[in-house]
Amino acid sequence: MPMYNSSPRAMIELKILWDGDVPGIAEHRLSVANFGLPLRHLLMAVRRTANNIIREAHDRKTTNVGRFVEEAGGIDIHIASIIGSSVGVESIVSVQVPVDQSVLWPEGLAEDSIDRVLSDIERESKGSYRNPRIRDYFHALPPGLTKQDYYLVVDGQIKREVHLGTLELSVELEALPYLLEVEGRVIGVGFEPGKNFVRIKSSSASGTEMTLTATPEQVITALEIRGEEVRILGLVFELGRKKLLRIQPLSDARVRLNSERYVFGKWDKLLGRLAQ
Repeated sequence: MPMYNSSPRAMIELKILWDGDVPGIAEHRLSVANFGLPLRHLLMAVRRTANNIIREAHDRKTTNVGRFVEEAGGIDIHIASIIGSSVGVESIVSVQVPVDQSVLWPEGLAEDSIDRVLSDIERESKGSYRNPRIRDYFHALPPGLTKQDYYLVVDGQIKREVHLGTLELSVELEALPYLLEVEGRVIGVGFEPGKNFVRIKSSSASGTEMTLTATPEQVITALEIRGEEVRILGLVFELGRKKLLRIQPLSDARVRLNSERYVFGKWDKLLGRLAQ
C-alpha cells in the first residue's frame, strides 16, 4: 500500500499480499466482497492507533490534543493498484488536515501508526492480545488464506516486514480489566463542558503520569486534595483506557472496595452461560 503522510518529502508504502485458496486470488483480482470489510477494519485500526499515540503524548503534556485528533481521524487509505503474483494491494495513505490549520504533528504520524499496527498484527497472530481492531481484521479476512505478507516502506527502504502463514483464530472472551493502585499527586483535572478526568503523577522513581476518566464528584475531590499526596484506585481496560474508582488522601486509611463488583460484575451473565 503506497502511503504519503502530511509532508511531501516522505513516501510511505504499505504493501499487503495475500495468498491462498480464495476466489479471485488465482486471477490476481481483489474481491470487494472478500476484502472490503477487512480493509475497513484495518483503516479503523490505523486511526485508533494514531489516536492512542496522540493520547500518550497528551499524557506527557506535549500536544494540543483537540487539533491532533483531527489529524488522526483524517488518516485515510486509498487503493492505488493491485499487486500481481498474488492478491495484494498498494494504497496511498494520507493525513488530511483542514486548509486553515498548520500541520501540528511531527512528520511521521501515519508512519508511526502503521508501524505500530504491523507490530500488533505480528503479536496478535501469535496469540498475544494487543489490539481488538486487528482481531476484527483477522476475523473478517476470508477463509482459505495460507500466506500474508506486510511491508512498511519509507522512501524506498523497508522499515518493518511481517510474514504470516495460516492463522488459527480462537473464539476469545473479552479481555478482563484489572485494578491498579497508584500513589502520587494530582497534576490536572478536566470538567464540563469537556470530559471529566483526573491526571495523576506517580510518586515512584519513574514519575509516570496517567489520565483516568472520572465522575464530576471525583474531579471535585481531586481539586480539594490536589496539594496532598493521594492514593487512587483505577480500573484499566484493554488498550490502556483507565477509569478512576477511588481517590483519597494518602494519610487516610484504605477504603475497602468490592473488587468483584467492578471487575467481574460486567461478565456475570456471559460467564453463567459459558458454565452451562
